[in-house]
Amino acid sequence: MRPNSAELLQGIQGTLTTYILPEVQSDYARTEFMLVQMLLGIVIRGYDDAAQSLVDDNAALRSLA
Repeated sequence: MRPNSAELLQGIQGTLTTYILPEVQSDYARTEFMLVQMLLGIVIRGYDDAAQSLVDDNAALRSLA
C-alpha cells in the first residue's frame, strides 16, 4: 500500500521528532524545529480539506459571474 501525501508528511514529522529533536541542543534551534513541526501539521490538515476548499472557492467565483 502506498501512503498518501498526508501520511507521508506524518511519517516525516514522526521521524523528525524521534531522531532529530533529541539531537537539537540550542534553545533557538529547538524553537525553530517546533515551528517547522507546527507548519508541517498545518500542511497535513490542509490535505484533509483541500478538495472541499476548492469546491467552495469555485462556487464563490461562479456566484460572482
